[in-house]
Amino acid sequence: MLECQTRPALRFLVVNRAAVAVYGYSEEEFLEMTIEDIRPDGELGRLHDDLATAPQAEAQQSGAWTHRCKDGRHIQVEISSHPLLMAGHKARFVFAHDVTDRLRIERALHASQEMTQLVVNHIPHQIFWKDLELRYRGCNDVFLRAAGLASQEDVVGKSDFDFPWSHNAGRIREDDAQIRRIAEELRD
Repeated sequence: MLECQTRPALRFLVVNRAAVAVYGYSEEEFLEMTIEDIRPDGELGRLHDDLATAPQAEAQQSGAWTHRCKDGRHIQVEISSHPLLMAGHKARFVFAHDVTDRLRIERALHASQEMTQLVVNHIPHQIFWKDLELRYRGCNDVFLRAAGLASQEDVVGKSDFDFPWSHNAGRIREDDAQIRRIAEELRD
């Protein structure tokens, strides 16, 4: 998409087929519209603030925005833009990357992780997990209490050498290595 850089115009000058397909407006409809027309009312103030502080002569990453499609759907996009001259007028080449699906998947993954953590926290035994370098990646609340710690952040990234049981860390790491070997054998 290209847009005129001066207000009040902010008109689309050129749009590609991908924009037509995603937003549902025809090319002709787009060319009659401004960038305000694809924004929900609640984002117009933010848009005007962003335009007022946008660099005029350099590229800009504007971040995440909500856009409105012709059918009323809202999509989430990440915006980047670059200045250019078009027929002697200042304009910006704008790339709107639709990240709606990615954000939906991230929210679902986060909810799933929260549910898993909730279940794990209600098991009355110490549960933890480590990465292949034998650093803790997480644990349940029972493990936190046994270790005398307050939060997951106190565990993540640490090894057995960093905890009160460091005197047994060598043996624990040997046990972990044996568990990995058995797991690899079972996979084969």
